[in-house]
Amino acid sequence: MITRDEILHLGKLASLPLEEPEIAALSKDLGVILGHVEHVLIASASAITPSAPGAAPGAGSLDALRADTVAPGLRHEDALAAAPETADGGFSVPTFVSG
Repeated sequence: MITRDEILHLGKLASLPLEEPEIAALSKDLGVILGHVEHVLIASASAITPSAPGAAPGAGSLDALRADTVAPGLRHEDALAAAPETADGGFSVPTFVSG
């Protein structure tokens, strides 16, 4: 079970002022969630068969993947030609975080 102090600490980290009824409810709910997480962590993954597309059954290694080969890519000028805005020889994107 998660303690009252841990709930208050989580509330402080999340900038949430918590009332007593909320603390009790969160303690119960988070205890249940943590119990489920514990069950997942305990579950054995050894019985799970790999199901990655293209992987041979039981392969389980990177050898099943294609070889990494160099291939021609998009020219710098062609990439920038499709951009709505460019600046200093690169893509220009609007600022979305003020600092």
